[in-house]
Amino acid sequence: SDFHGYLVKLLHGIRLLHRYSYGITGDRLRLYFDSFEKIKFALPPVAEQKQIVQVLKSVDNRLEKKVTKLAQIKSLKKGLMNDLLTGKVRVNIASTTN
Repeated sequence: SDFHGYLVKLLHGIRLLHRYSYGITGDRLRLYFDSFEKIKFALPPVAEQKQIVQVLKSVDNRLEKKVTKLAQIKSLKKGLMNDLLTGKVRVNIASTTN
């Protein structure tokens, strides 16, 4: 099921889901089971599916860690900038001569 989850998130999978969906506008589409069961996907053997999922989950986990780290750094930067702009932290500028 994890493999299928990744599969339908690919551009080709999204296009197939849209092709078999019904609705007046793009944001109100519905995909009913009788249409969903008609969609054909090329599937590798189960062992290969498991390997693919393992690699994709590993990439997802690393990406999630990097996104979390980036959010922490942005939050720290925002706090430091606020401290500087409000005068809570003073900056001493030393003159330099060349």
